[in-house]
Amino acid sequence: MKVNGSAPTGAAAPTSRPARDTEGGFAPSGVADSARAAAAGRPGSLAPTTSMDMLLALQEELTPKEKRRRALRRGHSILDALDALKLATFEPEGMDAGVLRGLREAVRSARDETEDGELNELLDQIELRAAVELAKRERNGLTA
Repeated sequence: MKVNGSAPTGAAAPTSRPARDTEGGFAPSGVADSARAAAAGRPGSLAPTTSMDMLLALQEELTPKEKRRRALRRGHSILDALDALKLATFEPEGMDAGVLRGLREAVRSARDETEDGELNELLDQIELRAAVELAKRERNGLTA
């Protein structure tokens, strides 16, 4: 074999044998490697992941006003579920399992702590009242 000095530095010398691609197909040597390198170097290949991560990070950053708004919304949903439970107690056909399920789901929803101590205390009282009502129903055999 004769070594020729005319090939540019860093470039692979072409061979006459086809090289086996790692994915099971056949391709001439250098073609599969350059295709993989081109796919990895595309600017669009990382853009969706980066932008999705950025959006998720922005959504996690809640302002105190947004935390308060979410806490109030959660408190109202628990109070609405307790109201539905109260009304269902007086219905002649008995307790609907969906009412208990709705209350349980409202209590289990994620709670954002706010900077307002009074609001946090009020939410604690609402959650305690809901937990007591659920415990009473479970003790009486009414589960959802």
